[in-house]
Amino acid sequence: MPRRAAGGRVLVPVLATLVALLAVAAVAGAWLWQARFGLAEDWLVGQVRDMGIAEVTLSVTSLGLEGIDIRDVVLGPPATEAAPAEPAHVAAIDVAWSPRGLAEGRFDRVDVRGVRVAAAVTPDGIDLGPLAPLLEPGEGDGGPPALPAPEITVEDVVAEIATPQGPARIEVAGRVEETGPGALQARGEVGVTHDQFDAQVAASARGGLSAMEGRIDVRADARVPPLRLDDPVVIGGPVSFDASGVRAALHLDPVGFALEDPDPALAMRGTTPALDVTVAAPSEGSPSVHLRGAGGRVQNAEGDARGLALNLLIEDGAVDGDVRAARVSARAGGPPLEVDAYLRGPPEALSFRSVTAALGGGLALRASGVANAPAGAAEVAFALDPLVLGIPGARVVDLVPAAAEFGVQAHGQIEARGRGSVAPGAIDMRIEAALRDVGITTEAATLEGLNGALVLHGPDPLVTDGEQLISIAQADVGVPLRNGLVRFSLLPDNVLDVTSATFRMLGGEIRAGLTVTLGDALSADLVLVALSLDLGQILARVDLEGLSGSGTLSGAIPLRIRGDDIQVLDAVLLGDPEGGRIRYQPSAEAGAVAKSQADTLGLAVDALRDLHWTSLEVKLSGDARGPMVAHVHVRGSNPEFQDGRAVQLNLNVDARMSDLVRAGTASYRVPEVIEEKLREYGDRSPREGP
Repeated sequence: MPRRAAGGRVLVPVLATLVALLAVAAVAGAWLWQARFGLAEDWLVGQVRDMGIAEVTLSVTSLGLEGIDIRDVVLGPPATEAAPAEPAHVAAIDVAWSPRGLAEGRFDRVDVRGVRVAAAVTPDGIDLGPLAPLLEPGEGDGGPPALPAPEITVEDVVAEIATPQGPARIEVAGRVEETGPGALQARGEVGVTHDQFDAQVAASARGGLSAMEGRIDVRADARVPPLRLDDPVVIGGPVSFDASGVRAALHLDPVGFALEDPDPALAMRGTTPALDVTVAAPSEGSPSVHLRGAGGRVQNAEGDARGLALNLLIEDGAVDGDVRAARVSARAGGPPLEVDAYLRGPPEALSFRSVTAALGGGLALRASGVANAPAGAAEVAFALDPLVLGIPGARVVDLVPAAAEFGVQAHGQIEARGRGSVAPGAIDMRIEAALRDVGITTEAATLEGLNGALVLHGPDPLVTDGEQLISIAQADVGVPLRNGLVRFSLLPDNVLDVTSATFRMLGGEIRAGLTVTLGDALSADLVLVALSLDLGQILARVDLEGLSGSGTLSGAIPLRIRGDDIQVLDAVLLGDPEGGRIRYQPSAEAGAVAKSQADTLGLAVDALRDLHWTSLEVKLSGDARGPMVAHVHVRGSNPEFQDGRAVQLNLNVDARMSDLVRAGTASYRVPEVIEEKLREYGDRSPREGP
């Protein structure tokens, strides 16, 4: 059965006592007609004592053919230090009767005034003090009770109840009338005063004692820090009951509220949805509450959610239904989101599923798990549907507005999934992400063709699970690189540690390492190590017709990066000991110029027609993205030049580092080790989790 409200449990026994007194008076009415008042008082006191209340005093002030007046009823002993519970008081009971009514065992009218009851709420339930015996089960046939009179009025009934949250005062007034055989109408008002809330309840009903229909309206003001209400709670609607139980269909008006907390992330304010509340309390079994409504809004320092809607059934202590937010916006920016969640189970083991989607399309995050709502804890699994970057609604600036400050753009596809736990003040997630042909452009660098399967932990701090491996089709960090494999770690405080980066370029390799702090303007000093670069491929990209060569170069290319300013600092590339050849077949125009300067340029051109070099040194300095001069020092001989005698040449060649590599990525292939990791990510069932 539903637990009665504290006030109801206090007042019902008292009223039951009063009815019993009246019933006794009805049976004894004819006898009392000729008896003395004192005898009537003694008899009534004895009947009440038979109910288990040891100490009773009362006064009969009138007794006649038209009724009886009872005054100053006191139930229970006076309060003492050992037993502080105050006795119950009834100021007046006025009963009107007639011979016909008495013959039928009923009164004509009953008026009760000035009832005072004290009680306390304890961990074991309601403590009525001296009236406690009235809560014990009585004997009866189990049928519906009959009214002792066709008209009953109750006025000035007050219950003072001590609760762990402070004292409460309940005031009751009402009237019940019999409008026909077995038909009643009733109306009443209840006022509740407490340190934390005030409430006024108005109720009316029609029907019989075994089945009634009516209406209840409640208006309440709450003061429960840190919760503050801007508006009173107003709820009301039709109520009915019969042998099967109680049913109500209530409407709750929207209520503005604020949840105050020193932590801005926890403080919030908003408006509740307008709710339709259906309550069903069966005579046997647990009550159920169905909540349906829409239109609320919640805001805090992080963002706000609008268009809140819910459809929840609360039954047997468990929840079943869904909650939706039509638009969720973050203060830090990002796309507006739509959130739809399904909940089921008791609060301590609440299972949930949710979908969070960007209103502009392109992003959908799915989550499921189990939460312990009272403890603020949860276990969750989630998955990000394949996200195609660059389309409307899924651009980097749409998802992370702060990226616009650094000129970040991206394209390609990202997937992610993970598992984690949430506890008060702590979130721990393990995340797997798959990058497929992702390109990223910033003010300082351009990366194309990123592929890899990554494992991270987070979100605060967001770090990698050890070293991670990705492939890069092409990278431009002042020096264009391609066909790269990069091993890196993301460390606390947004530190990116590139332990090794190897790129295939010009028939050789470029290797580098780098440690930077993400989120800051890029500032780094690093050295690119060049190994066995093919001289022929380098010369093929120099804007000088007829120039070719063979052999390899190795060396170091120091870079200083300050935002989008990238400087090459005294780079030196040396020819490998095996040597090689440089061939220069000048065009007719260039040959004519060389002949006109036979003693200088002409000699150099003749030597370079087929120079077998044994020593080659290239020095570079300047703006990596602008023109600079490459200083070339070469030693060797040409068998066809001056009988093959050794020559030494110093040349200054206009160069631009970004022009060294013009080969595109058409021939690029994702390395097998990366392909295998992506296959493993794609083959794993979502049910297996990350």
